[in-house]
Amino acid sequence: MKPGMSVSQAQADLSGVAANLQKAYPKDYPPGNDYAVKTTALEEALTHNARPTMLVLLAAAGLFS
Repeated sequence: MKPGMSVSQAQADLSGVAANLQKAYPKDYPPGNDYAVKTTALEEALTHNARPTMLVLLAAAGLFS
């Protein structure tokens, strides 16, 4: 992504690319399969599963210090 570009702007751009691919290759992207592109921030994707664990560790460290 370009600096300053939002995730929603990237989502719109990638949705356009996906639509063009569906038009260019209709056999590979049949209309009934509902293909979609989903964007997410890298930080959120990398830390989403670790967040609850880190909060528990932070609370434990606070209790035992």
